[in-house]
Amino acid sequence: MEPELLQPADLPDLLALCRAAAWNQTEADWQRVLTLEPELSLGIRAEGRIVSTAVGFTYPALNATAAAAPLPPPLAWIGMVLTHPDHRGHGHARRLMQRLVADLDRRGFSLQKLDATAMGQPLYEQLGFVAEQPIERWKRDASAKRVHALGVVEPFQAMPELDASAFAWDRARVLPSLLAAGDGALTEGGFALGRPGAVATYFGPCVARYPAAAKRLASWFLARHGGEDVFWDLLPHNQEARALAHSLGFRPVRQLVRMVRLSPGVAEPPRRDDLIYAIAGFELG
Repeated sequence: MEPELLQPADLPDLLALCRAAAWNQTEADWQRVLTLEPELSLGIRAEGRIVSTAVGFTYPALNATAAAAPLPPPLAWIGMVLTHPDHRGHGHARRLMQRLVADLDRRGFSLQKLDATAMGQPLYEQLGFVAEQPIERWKRDASAKRVHALGVVEPFQAMPELDASAFAWDRARVLPSLLAAGDGALTEGGFALGRPGAVATYFGPCVARYPAAAKRLASWFLARHGGEDVFWDLLPHNQEARALAHSLGFRPVRQLVRMVRLSPGVAEPPRRDDLIYAIAGFELG
């Protein structure tokens, strides 16, 4: 069984795969993958259905800030690495990752990242990925105390300079797709998006210059989604994000490891993790 490109007709299999693993991805999440990265969306078929997947999202480099500075490398983000529980132990994930990494190398993506579970980390290490930092999933239960919106929040608009400072790569393709699937807001000093999930509503990404802006955005989102379970994925090195999530009734429920694979001589562009209050998702970075 060799990797093959995923097709729109595979959506029922992909959703069944996520449900078997209790993942949060929806049909809109898979459609985003197949629309934006059809040539980097891989699966393995067994018994007439897709039983294992791995996909890559690509982010173009931003222009160097100084005229003499070299152009930073583009980023490839690997996600949706998932095998049906009934089909584990057959090397499907290994074959998919080997094919995906080789495809990305051939396309010139000398910088690759992913968020690894404990189950997947040994495989990624064998493929040359090294741990960069922890990343946590926090959850707010539907029964938590209702949150009221704070301050002025406006409809979402892109803030490319702020996002460039925080994330360091161009998300101009991805952010509109996330907005189309959910909702978004803008406030002085930051922006946030959120979308439905199969297990819980998802808050993120959220990028803010200071905690007060992030609090306005998180409160706006929770006021709109009172009575729902909510996931929030954050970088625990950002202590302000951690403290804010805790104050709003979230608790950590899962920890992964952010990993990176760099070609020799390649350096990451500067980024500001302290501005990232919520990531876009484990599959998106």
